[in-house]
Amino acid sequence: MPARSPLVLLLAFIVLACHRPVEQAPDPEQPTADSPELPVEQVVVSGRVIRDRAALPGVRVTYGSFHVEPQQSDEAGEFQLVITDDFARAPALYLMLVTADEHRFAAVLRNRGESMTVSFDVSGPSLQVELPDASAEEQAWLDVNAWANREWTEWQSTAKDDHAAQLAQWTRIADAIAAEPDEVRRDLMTAAQFHIGRGAPEHGLDRSAIAQAALDRLGLDDPGWAMYPWLLPVAVFESGRWPELSPHLDELITTHPQPEVAAVIALERYVQTQADGPPTEAQAIWRRWLERPALARTGVARAMASLGPTRTLAPGQPLPDVCVEDLDGGPLCLADLRGRMVVLEIWAIGCEGCQKAVADLRAAHAALTGNDAPLFVSISEWDQPGPLAAFLRDQPMPWRHGWIREDQRDAFATALGVGSIPTIVLIDADGTILASSPELRAEQLIEQIDALRRE
Repeated sequence: MPARSPLVLLLAFIVLACHRPVEQAPDPEQPTADSPELPVEQVVVSGRVIRDRAALPGVRVTYGSFHVEPQQSDEAGEFQLVITDDFARAPALYLMLVTADEHRFAAVLRNRGESMTVSFDVSGPSLQVELPDASAEEQAWLDVNAWANREWTEWQSTAKDDHAAQLAQWTRIADAIAAEPDEVRRDLMTAAQFHIGRGAPEHGLDRSAIAQAALDRLGLDDPGWAMYPWLLPVAVFESGRWPELSPHLDELITTHPQPEVAAVIALERYVQTQADGPPTEAQAIWRRWLERPALARTGVARAMASLGPTRTLAPGQPLPDVCVEDLDGGPLCLADLRGRMVVLEIWAIGCEGCQKAVADLRAAHAALTGNDAPLFVSISEWDQPGPLAAFLRDQPMPWRHGWIREDQRDAFATALGVGSIPTIVLIDADGTILASSPELRAEQLIEQIDALRRE
């Protein structure tokens, strides 16, 4: 695996956090949600939402990030959500609550395999969850989830850009885990700590020993890894054992009891093998994805579809004709770019992977000169023109830039089939796609364009 943070942390979950679900036409090679699987099972979550001790109506409640019509709390603040099939058998239940004033809250419940009644208090900045008849294990899940969220908030607010503070927080977290007397809570905390910050050895943030110890203690199949879908891939990556454990991770795509965990593994492994492995390995990962229909109903399905072999931006396909706003004023229409080779980047300021690609794009732009040099165009999927212009003043990207009006973002993403960023596309002068993510990476642009010039 290349020396980088797991891809899903850079794109899939950013996309989920910033985009509301949209209706999409099913990909003919994507499994459908109603494909036959095991016999239907279901868990019913009955809930009540309150704010400042009063019932809160109009709260949209859905399971995870499914593209389904959410349930809405009534005048008594009550709702009922039915969870079926693979998700009813999974270790964790992921709920998303969105209030009428667009405040978002995520809840993770330990799945008891039968119906439950839960109370949600959205009075403060963090969701308060009460399960009146919770078992000791169910309460441990609630408590550890709240602990991990508090630690993550502290990391974001005080430690994000201070390495000394980051290392001090990780030390404090390790001490808290070691001091926890309850074995169930200790195991959950061992897994949940990988929600807090990301290891970056090149920046002095090495958590490899902690990750190896966690994997030795929990193995790959502990239900605690399901508290957040990305915990297991992060721990494996940070342990340095990704190459060694990749065959076992591939098996988990079809066998892990939590579909969201399996989907995250599939996404990361597919992107990795597309970029670094033989084509047959990437094809095998894709087949595993297709073999498990429930994965198409997870939050990363849109990202996976946007990177698959039948994606809209696949090599050989025509670049869709879409118009956005030019940062310098007026429209920026992709159809108007014909006549020259084009390097198109779809990105956003807040995307860590996008910012890491800037240096490679800047180097390629400087190196590729002459009358046949490609035209570089970057389109920010999320940013407004003011923040975008301010970023470019500090970190120049001396080529054309576009941005998308908020009410056009979903249409843009759907038209181009974009479910992850950064997405980089190389287009010939006739508007035909020559190469694209995930096979095409920013650091490969010079090599690939030089090869095309020699043909």
